Amino acid sequence: MGMMKKLTGWLKGVDQDIDAPKRREDEPAVAVTQPPREAVAVNAPVTSPEPQAPPLAPSVTAEEAAAEPERELTPKAASIKKVTLDDTKVFILDLRELPSSRFRIVGSAFWVSDAGRYKHGGNEYLLVREPKNEWDANAVAVYGKGRKIGHLSEAKAAALSPIFDELGFGAYRVSGTAPAPNSIRMWVDLPAIPKLRSFAKTVGKAE
Repeated sequence: MGMMKKLTGWLKGVDQDIDAPKRREDEPAVAVTQPPREAVAVNAPVTSPEPQAPPLAPSVTAEEAAAEPERELTPKAASIKKVTLDDTKVFILDLRELPSSRFRIVGSAFWVSDAGRYKHGGNEYLLVREPKNEWDANAVAVYGKGRKIGHLSEAKAAALSPIFDELGFGAYRVSGTAPAPNSIRMWVDLPAIPKLRSFAKTVGKAE
């Protein structure tokens, strides 16, 4: 039995020597390595990509903003009030010769349509006191070609109304401008307050 085990072991060694490739003594040994595996994160948090910010709008210069068409809130045609004035039936004091400054007529959208601005605007207007105005006791209305087209601003009306009340005329004629072709704004030339006070002393009250 001992001899049989030795013989069997010797035969296995011979088989291994026959199957194994022979390497020359001067041939360098080749190290066989496996490519490294990528590390896999376990339970790594899942993050969604950050949202992209929208592109910035181009900046608008002051000149470009000024060139934009003017917009004004306009009520429906049915809500526009038509108020007329017969200038032949009121006493009018002409203030056009006094030094003046130009101011915008406000609230026109409630009294005339956009087309009406061109129809009733012009180079002269009538200023009429409205002491019974429910919104402002100092109100001064502006009429153009017999049609009410707006008011003076609250500040200007407060400065002029005491002098107008003292004079007592039915209307005051002043210069102004109609809307430009690319605009809907109307302007009125208001006399300087000191000059108007001095002028009022020379005129006296209307009878």
